[in-house]
Amino acid sequence: MSFNEKNMTVVVMPSEHAALDSFPLRYGIRFSDEEKTQIDLFDCKDHKETRNKRLKVTANFIGQDDEILTGRFILSDQNPPRTVVTVIRPDNESEDSLSDLLTLPRKKKKISVEDLLEWHPLYLKGAANTFEQLIELIGKNMVWLAKRNKRI
Repeated sequence: MSFNEKNMTVVVMPSEHAALDSFPLRYGIRFSDEEKTQIDLFDCKDHKETRNKRLKVTANFIGQDDEILTGRFILSDQNPPRTVVTVIRPDNESEDSLSDLLTLPRKKKKISVEDLLEWHPLYLKGAANTFEQLIELIGKNMVWLAKRNKRI
């Protein structure tokens, strides 16, 4: 498998982890709920293949307001074009565990994309970007989230 491009176009799928967790919390970006979205990665480096045949790359992309952002992308190469599985900010050592923490509550409809977008400013301030901080934030908001979702 050839994987050393400096630029590539990838796809964010509407119902997958990257669109539902990674981009909203880490970058404050929401993608279409119905259509896949293409994004262009540039200045790609640190290309690696994982044991489960996924691809890792550190790359820049254009965020909201034409801001240049950087992420560590995990890509699936199952069907062209490559699909973003997740994206992790490279400036926080605990980032890898945040994806694991967010997946189950989101799948069980305990937190939503809107919740993650609301928490994004806290993430940027460093108040919701460690495993412990995010657990505390989710815990404090569980009653409110349950009421909002009509679970109480």
